[in-house]
Amino acid sequence: IRDADHKRRLAAVQAQLQQGLHQRGLYRVVDTAPAQAQIDALRAQNAFVYRCNGCLAEVGKRLGTRLVAVGWVQRVSELILNVNVSVRDAATDQEVLSKSVYMRGNNDESWSRAMAFMLRDWSERRERNPRYGQ
Repeated sequence: IRDADHKRRLAAVQAQLQQGLHQRGLYRVVDTAPAQAQIDALRAQNAFVYRCNGCLAEVGKRLGTRLVAVGWVQRVSELILNVNVSVRDAATDQEVLSKSVYMRGNNDESWSRAMAFMLRDWSERRERNPRYGQ
């Protein structure tokens, strides 16, 4: 059951992230369907896609984007987790932004609140510095 809950929560925060980035005008969010087979193959080869040494740049190039983002959740304990997002330049594979938010509680509300906090912080920082995460 826990695995099913985590998969459901991951899908929910992914949708929340994509919608939040688009609605706040932080990034242009593209459909990943044209690269889905490549993404699925990367996941099958590497459990930690965020550390795949250049593979995300290839996905970005296939999608015609300058930047590509990948997110993951780390479990410190049953009640302490953190959600992470890395934005990388598709041409150089250099990280241009790294965000992380700790959350207490392993339930739908804590996951959603963590992503909401991350998006709010991201947006506020971009307002102060228009090049933040670019």
